Amino acid sequence: MKIYADIANYYDLLFQYIYTDYHDEVVKSLFPIIRDSNNILEIGVGTGLVAERVLKLKPNCNFTGVDISQQMLDLAKKRLGNKIKLVESDVLNMQLKESFDLAYSNSGVWFFLDTNADNEYLLCSHINSIENNVIALRRVAEHLKMNGLLVLSAQGMHIDKVDKLPGGIIHQVKVSKTDTGVKKQYRWIRENNGEIISDETVYLLILDSKKTKQLMEQSGFEQIGIEGNKKLMKNFLLSKFHIYQKSF
Repeated sequence: MKIYADIANYYDLLFQYIYTDYHDEVVKSLFPIIRDSNNILEIGVGTGLVAERVLKLKPNCNFTGVDISQQMLDLAKKRLGNKIKLVESDVLNMQLKESFDLAYSNSGVWFFLDTNADNEYLLCSHINSIENNVIALRRVAEHLKMNGLLVLSAQGMHIDKVDKLPGGIIHQVKVSKTDTGVKKQYRWIRENNGEIISDETVYLLILDSKKTKQLMEQSGFEQIGIEGNKKLMKNFLLSKFHIYQKSF
């Protein structure tokens, strides 16, 4: 399955003009967690916007970025050159032949949704079955050193959005519930004639805290903390990072 391939060329545009400080704020919260890690894996590196900022703070670390979209990786390569090792792979079949101190996913394969109610968080996954999530998380654990960390970002709940971008382009997100989570439809539309220039539909699995705990324990991870700050950026909530340690 290939996702986010068709929207790669518009992804950076969205963050350059609408959520301009988003990745800076992400790394402000992320850096204290990864400060002492020298071998870092980003799961869902995208176009390299987070990796670029991490590498400015840790220029000598060994950094690998994995993504399912070659189109995203092509843009990351242009941005980062040889500062990072980039690998096209889905996490289910990831075979990197090296071990890492820490892996993180910032709105990548896995992330949390902040319900803003009594610290209740929901796990959101691009992998649509529990069984495959276990396989994928165990694959990540295999790539971590003993006591290595898995760090997952958190954001606000999924909502419909419309953003106006330069060049007369409209970015539109429509969200609808499914039996197991949500369906998100991303569209980039020409404002003058309504032409759809890019269209992507993604299905996400959502798990409550009890099911998340069971999944993580089954996959070899134990939660050891939640760190960072909440910040509302326009209509996007950046929340805290959830930290898991490899347990077996």
